[in-house]
Amino acid sequence: MTGGRELAGVSVLVTRDESELHNGGLTARIKAAGGRAVAAPTVVIAAAAPAPPAVAALARCEIAVFVSRNAVRHGAPLLPRLPGGAALTLAAVGPATAAALQKAAGATVTHPRNAGGSGALLAMPLMQTVRGRRITVVRGAGGLAEPARTLRRRGAVVHVLNCYRRRAPQIDLAPLLTGAGAPAVVTVTSAAHARNLHALAGAAGRAALRGMHFVAPSERVAACCRALGAAKVTVAEGAGAAAMMRALCYISPL
Repeated sequence: MTGGRELAGVSVLVTRDESELHNGGLTARIKAAGGRAVAAPTVVIAAAAPAPPAVAALARCEIAVFVSRNAVRHGAPLLPRLPGGAALTLAAVGPATAAALQKAAGATVTHPRNAGGSGALLAMPLMQTVRGRRITVVRGAGGLAEPARTLRRRGAVVHVLNCYRRRAPQIDLAPLLTGAGAPAVVTVTSAAHARNLHALAGAAGRAALRGMHFVAPSERVAACCRALGAAKVTVAEGAGAAAMMRALCYISPL
């Protein structure tokens, strides 16, 4: 956590899953740096019953890839209890997901060390030589498609296990985005957060968003923000609190 006052006087809208509003990782860092963190619930996460063939594939796979902490929360309980001598390699898209998976599974987790995101995950040595290997990608319905697509292209036998679904909450975010004290910066950790924020902002809120500086965890999410009207977007090194905080401090003062 930063120990200075790099964000003194800066108000930051932090988009969150509704279930993560009290997980103070990024918001605590912003406050410690002198900024004002405004948490906005932009996604509601609900468990989804995965297809039985996908659960069966998880039990037989050699590598299980978890693409988010929500994937860990809803998918880790489905991991098989392997008999002695059997091996299952666990992989995560970034450090925060890896920490959650290690805690849930009680096993070593492979993950990108210096950055998060699907690009960093797919660049790991583990993911380079996968021809013929059985891999299950654990994610939310309609979620990140790139890991499965790329691993299939590299010759892996890939199954996707959808263990949760996302929806937009029924709230009006316009009051947070307009008037005195409105944020100057917005952090979004997925395209779903960006799209839902845009939908929940109303006309006045969307006009305000166009003048705010967005911080996104990848070029893919940044492109979504731009398509929705954001003129200023900075790409962080990943979706974790530390990576997003480094990006915030880089663009401050505004």
